[in-house]
Amino acid sequence: MSTMLSPGRYKAENNDNFLSQYSIVMEVKETEKSYIFQLVELNSRYSADHIKHLFAKSKRVIIRKNCGGHAMRVWGG
Repeated sequence: MSTMLSPGRYKAENNDNFLSQYSIVMEVKETEKSYIFQLVELNSRYSADHIKHLFAKSKRVIIRKNCGGHAMRVWGG
């Protein structure tokens, strides 16, 4: 049995140094078959390229669980 993500708004940030600073805010929903992410805010100068690439075409992304190729983990809120 897998653990479902808690729906809501999640924030990830890094303030280690000027070049690697970022702040990402996403609305997260999980269904039985997919993860749904809505980009709310992305502030990054040089880092977080993987997130920029994920949301390049749309601010809403659906990742199907059965397709693989993703690494999901439960974030603390």
